[in-house]
Amino acid sequence: MSEIIVRERPDDISWEELADLQHKVHERNIEAGVRMKIAYCTAEELRNDVSGGITLVAQDTSGLLIGMRSICFREVSRWWHHGSAAYLCGMAVVPEYQHCGVYKALGKRTDEIITKNGIKVAYLNTHVDNKRARDVFEKNGFRLVRFSPGGGPGYYSVEYAKWHGCRGKNRYLCKLMFLASELIVRIIFKPGRVRRF
Repeated sequence: MSEIIVRERPDDISWEELADLQHKVHERNIEAGVRMKIAYCTAEELRNDVSGGITLVAQDTSGLLIGMRSICFREVSRWWHHGSAAYLCGMAVVPEYQHCGVYKALGKRTDEIITKNGIKVAYLNTHVDNKRARDVFEKNGFRLVRFSPGGGPGYYSVEYAKWHGCRGKNRYLCKLMFLASELIVRIIFKPGRVRRF
């Protein structure tokens, strides 16, 4: 395996290339039975989603684009944090390079950026059935903090948070609050009803 290079998106990597990368990864997830909130987004939608944030790209030594992640800085008001936070989105690693350290390399650079910007909490979300992503998040120190309705019938989302350089919320409190949110959401938002994200 060649070295993985992670850097902020350079001008020679277009938003179209990043949208194609995400589409390729999402296709693989859909084939594996994972429902996606957005199966495909255009380059313009992707660029707008992460405007004002930082998009990282991962490449091998030949310059091949093999992964990406975006970091958006937002103000949040949730039970687990009030204030500035880093929302991590647009994560994708091409199937041929999964389990080769790309996610870890992107995560390391993300943590450096978050720390440099004085942010104490990062958060992200995924489809409740995306076991592969959920396993990776949990192995990397993220805690489940919320279960929420997704963007369409039968779609549920799980939210994770990770604390940087500070003591995070107690893991048992996180688990309790997650289970409470799951119970409430599953009662209120029955499968087949249109949901709001």
